[in-house]
Amino acid sequence: MDARVVELWNGDMWHGWMLILSNLALVPAIWLLVRRGRMASAFALSATFVASVLYHMCRAWHLCFMDFEWAVATDYLFVYWAIVWILTSLGLRRHGIVYFELHVFLFFVLMTPIVFAIMAHVRFSWLPVFGIGVPVFVMVALSFKTGNRLFYNKPWTIATFVLIVLAGVFMFVMPARYYAWAHSLWHMCAMFGAFTFVMATDDDSVDSQQHCIEADAERRAARSKKTRRKHSSSSSSSSSAQGRAIIV
Repeated sequence: MDARVVELWNGDMWHGWMLILSNLALVPAIWLLVRRGRMASAFALSATFVASVLYHMCRAWHLCFMDFEWAVATDYLFVYWAIVWILTSLGLRRHGIVYFELHVFLFFVLMTPIVFAIMAHVRFSWLPVFGIGVPVFVMVALSFKTGNRLFYNKPWTIATFVLIVLAGVFMFVMPARYYAWAHSLWHMCAMFGAFTFVMATDDDSVDSQQHCIEADAERRAARSKKTRRKHSSSSSSSSSAQGRAIIV
């Protein structure tokens, strides 16, 4: 066993159980995504669940199925894979349908620098910038461009932001000596936050979808009307010019 694994661990058997079992907070989000037919997102979260469990088994119990460095890298990779995939899908969704080809392209564009950063052992503090900040910006920008509404349920939206703030406190504010329980609470806040996030951003109600379709139809009708006015104005100008030419 690599001695660095022992050096990085300051807990005991029970702390290991806390870190591993707290990953179960991700199960509700996986179940919800499967139920709603979003299988790619469910698979991404499932892979994150497995990678996190394997990493903490290696760190806490020295039960490693790969080198410790690879366990750490795999944990980071699958976490950011899930984040980037889910966030970029929201900005490209209209009426519950995602533009798949563009989504896959954006995913690889955003994920490539993250992979290189993790493989190159870039400082951990920079990873959230590439893995969270940039995808959030892209999500908002795409939503603004497509006219897609991001959040549909106010209570779930509030719950999501509260859990994000708490997760940030447990991850970045708590001293390293409290790692075992602080990181376990981070698991519970961040992973259950995935469930509340899906609840806040997904709207499967027929009324809401019908409203979106009607609103889109109204925008198309307005653009069509504007186009017809331009053509009508253009035709009138052309007729007037021809009339003047005949008179002359």
